[in-house]
Amino acid sequence: MNGTDQLMQHTNATTQARTSFPDQVAQRMPTLCVIWLILTVLSPEQELYKNFFHLIVIPASLIVLLSRRLELPWKDPLLLLSALFALYASTTTFVVGLGPIDGHLRALRWGAEISFGLVAFYLWLPRILERPHWWARCFLILTLIGACGGILLFALGQQFNGRLSGLGALHNPVQAASVLLVYFALGHFLMTRSSAAERWDHRLLIATFIAMVLSIVLSGSRAPLGALVCYGTFVGTLHLVRGPRAGLIIPTLVGLAIISIALFLLRGPDGLSELLFERGFSYRLEIWKGYMLHPPESWWWGFGAGTSPENTPAAEHYWIPNNIPVFHPHNLYLGTLVETGLIGAACLFGVFGLVLRAIVKSAAPSIAKWHLVGIVALVVLLTLTSGHTAISSIKAIWLYFWLPMIFIWFWGRQEDGSRNGPVRNNAKPSY
Repeated sequence: MNGTDQLMQHTNATTQARTSFPDQVAQRMPTLCVIWLILTVLSPEQELYKNFFHLIVIPASLIVLLSRRLELPWKDPLLLLSALFALYASTTTFVVGLGPIDGHLRALRWGAEISFGLVAFYLWLPRILERPHWWARCFLILTLIGACGGILLFALGQQFNGRLSGLGALHNPVQAASVLLVYFALGHFLMTRSSAAERWDHRLLIATFIAMVLSIVLSGSRAPLGALVCYGTFVGTLHLVRGPRAGLIIPTLVGLAIISIALFLLRGPDGLSELLFERGFSYRLEIWKGYMLHPPESWWWGFGAGTSPENTPAAEHYWIPNNIPVFHPHNLYLGTLVETGLIGAACLFGVFGLVLRAIVKSAAPSIAKWHLVGIVALVVLLTLTSGHTAISSIKAIWLYFWLPMIFIWFWGRQEDGSRNGPVRNNAKPSY
């Protein structure tokens, strides 16, 4: 080894030694979030992706914030409104809430947890804008892995009987279908906005779509399936008329035909009818009716975010006498209204308003704007019969509500030229 090589090695070692721990953490934030996303579709234990976020992602976010390696845009409207929403929901429950104090302490913990989650998303999601093609592949591969994993478990563990679910955040059939659909929608949007897409990217897109549709149908989740039909029809028409990816329509239709044949062979017409149509409304209409017949004492404040359904007047006077099982409202908007009142509902709809405004003001092409509006509509459809609050501990609602909404916010603000992502001092993202 000559003297020049020794000098270069010594220089590299010195530079690496000078790289502080906070700098290293800031550089690896995108990598940590990729690992977390992988765990949402592959972790064998449901709690693993949650524990990873608690023990790794949140502390890493605090390290880079406190060391000022990354600085949040504290005056960002969406961040301020979301933080206000979390503070309101987690504190007013102690004043107006019903039931044991444990529920209200849980709501306080949810408010703190979603606040840390928002910080992590704000530090991470701007990195997607820097490498959209890379992240498009990431979301599509995650969707493909999650869908194939669920199908494999369904085949080996249940012999195609019952309803398909999956690993990690996909443990529930409805949540599995919702998360996979949102991951696909984000990956598809990023791929259509990338000028670097290759032929194998198109094949990945089609294969992922086929696997996702098959898994959603086998999950027996009617709301995600309806959302898929509406979203797929809208985006397909959009690209057929104006988009650069119209050539994908025919292979996709062929794939859907293959799916139809496969489903017919696996379940038969009677099995599919039972899976999708013979379960009725799964008590949802009766749950919503109970809230309407026995509303909160004040529509302004609601029952309190920490109030469990069994402690509400609706349970005493309607659900229990009629043997209606109630775990939560099964509707994000009704749940927000009855738990946090009109004030909480205004915060929730304010989030939608800000995101839609960012789309409208964006300098992006009109087809991209309509595509983003379609993703917002997808989020609405998925939360009409699922969930009950956006202020929660780390759950699947983070993945099919907060993730797409904050992504769209950043994308619109990027195209608008606004600088509302985290400011980097000495950190460069690593992938």
